[in-house]
Amino acid sequence: MPKKIHTYVDPDGMEPRRESHAHSRRIGDAREPFSFEEQNEEAERELISQEVRANMDFEEEPYDSDTAVYDAPAEDADVKIRRKPNKSSFQPPAPPEKKDGKEKFWTWKRLRPAAAIGIAVVIVTVGIILGLNYAYARYFSPVDENNTEMMEIAIPPDSSLTEISEILEENGIIRSAKIFKYYVDFSDMSSKIMAGTVKLSPSMSLDDIINVLKKPTDVTNTTNVMLPEGSTIEQMGDKLVSEGIWRNDTAFLAMAKDGAGLEDNPFISAVIEKENAKPEDQRRKYVLEGYLFPETYNMFTNSSEKTVATRLLDQFSKVFTAEYQERAEELGMTVDEVVTLASIIEKEAKEADFKKVSAVFHNRLKADMTLGSCATHQYFMPVKKLVYNSEELAVDSPYNTCINKGLPAGPICNPGKAAIEAALYPDEELIKDNYLYFCLGDPATGETLFQRTAEEHEAAKAKWSPVWEEYQNSMN
Repeated sequence: MPKKIHTYVDPDGMEPRRESHAHSRRIGDAREPFSFEEQNEEAERELISQEVRANMDFEEEPYDSDTAVYDAPAEDADVKIRRKPNKSSFQPPAPPEKKDGKEKFWTWKRLRPAAAIGIAVVIVTVGIILGLNYAYARYFSPVDENNTEMMEIAIPPDSSLTEISEILEENGIIRSAKIFKYYVDFSDMSSKIMAGTVKLSPSMSLDDIINVLKKPTDVTNTTNVMLPEGSTIEQMGDKLVSEGIWRNDTAFLAMAKDGAGLEDNPFISAVIEKENAKPEDQRRKYVLEGYLFPETYNMFTNSSEKTVATRLLDQFSKVFTAEYQERAEELGMTVDEVVTLASIIEKEAKEADFKKVSAVFHNRLKADMTLGSCATHQYFMPVKKLVYNSEELAVDSPYNTCINKGLPAGPICNPGKAAIEAALYPDEELIKDNYLYFCLGDPATGETLFQRTAEEHEAAKAKWSPVWEEYQNSMN
């Protein structure tokens, strides 16, 4: 049997071209039912074209002889005819029509203000949330939620809201006195807070603290206590007992000795550190001596020793200002040295002579001399005298300024503001003229006499010694 040859012919040029076997097979299958001998050429083309379209899944289209592809008849060969598919029908979908650049610009121009406002709103909202969280944690939250220990705090009568807020802040109950004051004012509770003794803890919220302050205890049991300038710790203890604050001063004196429980006060903590560095036999008698500021206080009866001591220490902190501390640095002195010198000045003379006495002591310290103060002797000697004999003046003590150069171990009393200022600002004329001595004149008047030289001083002592002894004997 003759071998079939598959070709397709370009209708324009009628030039036969070979087709791949698979493609030729499809064309061959399409022509088999027809014969050039039985039908005329035109009809055969039409039928073959229809059959090819049906087999190739083409959409029905009118026959176009210009685009038809067919195989030329050949002798002893099956001629297959096919139609070239239209390439345009197989193209992928066209991309969406691009918008004009100008149209995009005007669309963004309309949307941009709204977008900017939206972003700004988000930023402001986040900022407000973060700010509120920070403010709560920094000012309004409890100081320590885990510390539930109750502290007894005395709110003095006639205390202003500002003073009450400061008391709470100093005791570690609130974070900020100013914020607490504003909060109470905003809550319209300032008129409902009362003076008295309250128990509060660092774990309490501001609302809880306000509720406690509205119902204090011991509101009516108060008394005025006048603590004179120059009072010693022991004299203050006796005074507080006599005024009905305590039944005895044992616990108060024990606290005053080592400052236990008052270490949060910066002045006291500095003194404690200083004393711990000394040999035990050189330490001061009372850590609190010099720092319990003498004044008239309205106190609640049955107040704790710590409450009273804290109140007096707080008053000292108010009096000894930053200006005083700067002045002490200018003089090359510590706060404790200033207080110690002020306590000696307080005991040596009347207020009118404070700055002159201070000048003499400053000159003697500068000259590396002993202070030779009888007042320091009276502090540690069991018997208080105007005049001590030579044996008594030689008693070994860190407070003996007759045998030890410089300042004594610590303050010998609790000085007032005038004595503190005198220690910081001595009389300039006596400083300039280098006065090195003073002595008591008439003890009845408290007159103080000042001398430049040792000879002048010895002459004054010889003159007034009989008067001092007579006065001392009359006091026994």
